[in-house]
Amino acid sequence: MSLATRLLSAISIVVAQLTVAPSLEAQSDPDYLITFTSGDVILGESIVVDLTLTNNGEDILAVQGGVCHDPDALELVEAEFGPDGDALDRTFWAVTQQGDDGYTWTFTMNVITMAVVSTGTTLDSVVRATYVAVGDNAVAGSTTTLENCETLGNPIVENRVILAGTGDDLIPDYEPGTISFLPEPNFIRGDCDDDSLVALADGLEMLGELFQGDAQGMCAAACDANNDDAYTITDPIYLFTFLFLDGPAPPIQYPDCGIRQEGADDCWVQASCE
Repeated sequence: MSLATRLLSAISIVVAQLTVAPSLEAQSDPDYLITFTSGDVILGESIVVDLTLTNNGEDILAVQGGVCHDPDALELVEAEFGPDGDALDRTFWAVTQQGDDGYTWTFTMNVITMAVVSTGTTLDSVVRATYVAVGDNAVAGSTTTLENCETLGNPIVENRVILAGTGDDLIPDYEPGTISFLPEPNFIRGDCDDDSLVALADGLEMLGELFQGDAQGMCAAACDANNDDAYTITDPIYLFTFLFLDGPAPPIQYPDCGIRQEGADDCWVQASCE
């Protein structure tokens, strides 16, 4: 078969599969897998999620799909091809944000050079998307997912893998990505008086609260200098030893603002961490 004939054949396959409704006979095939990176994000901050394509089947000519998220938990800031997607020898490619619900993506390998995504290949970052954790469903301690979907675009973009040799279109399998929401950093361990410093005044604040009936601050965890989940005389002793006798520094959540992982209700955001 001549190069011109092969080229026309490849073009016809791509045009036929990507411009008409996908075949009702398309079957799901676990040899073609879409996955998403998972991770943690602090409320109000951003997280980058990569879409990964793994080919354990036949050579791939083209791929298309949609990715959805909960718009009441995540805001999609940007979606574009990642390093592995950009490195592909492509003739057509697009990533399109679809309102507030997600994005669609597609690429077709270079039909002139007869490029393919070969069997045994894993592309770790085909698409790279940036989200911000905002919305009523973005609650500390909860999670949300990113998933393949077939509800985006006009016409709807369905999830398909098109094989290079036969032009068959298959439905790739997928594993959702899980995003866990963390509370905002809310205190500095040892900063009992909430002035952004860990100093003598903090130890005196602890003594006043523990033994003189002084009003306690808004964050008991900040006064738990040794991180033993108890607010006792050992905490000012620990702090004075650190300040004046070269003792160990307060544990995690020092010197920068940190997150109270458990018992968070007893620790409002300190002014020094806002």
